[in-house]
Amino acid sequence: MTLLLVRHAQSSGNASGTIQGWRDEPLTAHGREQAAALAERLGRREPRITALYSSTLARARETAAPLAAALGLEVERRAELREYGYGAAEGLSWAEVEQRFGITLVQWGRGELPGEEGPEAFRGRVLRCFRELAGRHRDGHAAVITHGGVIAAILAHVLGVPEGSWVRMHLPNGSLAEVAPDGDRHALLSLNGHDDLAALTRPRERPGSP
Repeated sequence: MTLLLVRHAQSSGNASGTIQGWRDEPLTAHGREQAAALAERLGRREPRITALYSSTLARARETAAPLAAALGLEVERRAELREYGYGAAEGLSWAEVEQRFGITLVQWGRGELPGEEGPEAFRGRVLRCFRELAGRHRDGHAAVITHGGVIAAILAHVLGVPEGSWVRMHLPNGSLAEVAPDGDRHALLSLNGHDDLAALTRPRERPGSP
């Protein structure tokens, strides 16, 4: 089994540098180009992808749509695959969050913002879904269109990072992480494989656009 974890294409929030979380932001024109390129790449991938999942948020759904068409598959949408819920920070920039709430980068993701989901609840729902999908596709190959925070949480688990540790990794829009079973655990096979999107890659987004 191979599970491909795909970060959604560029959204309007990514382009503007605002914090998205559960906020529904559509893809930009550039993001739609990325989604089309991703569909072309993964549509011809061998071994063939036999199942497709996405977050319920628009930026993931819109990224998954052309891939579903290329593969002739239905997309199963899962709320558990949504990005981390940033509460009152959603729609704001990093600078605005620090000004309004006094939350700096060091304090980010600790549940200190009004309405924030909290790291334990987030990690719990993401890993429950990961284990379910990994168990469901032991003999197949599935793609999951989701968000940077979700992928980071799964990879931290796969790599054995202690709970509560902050993992810094850059996951460009449209990038891939590939994991597979390794005995009774999982192993990371590749990270940030997006060579076919090189012509569409723009400079790294400003921080604060998850």
